[in-house]
Amino acid sequence: MYRGQRVAGFTASTTFTANSGANTNITSERDMKSMPSYDKTGATKRALLFLAGYAFLAACSTQIYTQQEIPTATRQSMVVKEATAEVAKDVLAPPDIGSKLVKAVLTAASDRANGSMPVNLKMTVVRYEMVSGEMRLFTGMFGGSNKLYVAVDVLDGRNETVIGHYDVLREANPSGYGAFYDQAQATIDAAAAGVVDGLYGTATASGATAPKQP
Repeated sequence: MYRGQRVAGFTASTTFTANSGANTNITSERDMKSMPSYDKTGATKRALLFLAGYAFLAACSTQIYTQQEIPTATRQSMVVKEATAEVAKDVLAPPDIGSKLVKAVLTAASDRANGSMPVNLKMTVVRYEMVSGEMRLFTGMFGGSNKLYVAVDVLDGRNETVIGHYDVLREANPSGYGAFYDQAQATIDAAAAGVVDGLYGTATASGATAPKQP
């Protein structure tokens, strides 16, 4: 049993044990104030740092694999005339993914046009994975990466002959921050930028085959 009594600036405690009877310890309030205490401020700072890392630790990448090089003379004077996008069989994606991708690509391509040679882009979404905002909020980076893989055929706008082919692999893991913005649109915009980069010659690996999809 334990019973404490406060008397004039002192705390007296009496402890009863079976063998020794009563033991009384008297501690002044001044001594108690000098005892080490739990650092609540430090713990709060550590918690905030952890949450900041959870929210903002992100990893993003766009890889471009070229299988058929566009002729140099064509690449130096291209302008995108048309673009189309479809979703490959067995790929689950929103019904408007194609139209959004086309719009983003045409917007990005308009800033890179450098001639009068018309080309058309035929795009196929071969992989689409998107982590929901709710999942991001609760799991952060552990929810996995958003993925948008696009196969691109470049056609001569005059006769529809295929003059180039490459694959764009966009992956992004925005961690917990992804719960606070439109992840799907951001992924589409980044993939579209990759499509235009591949068109004008920026490739991760030329003549290489993109990694096989699971």
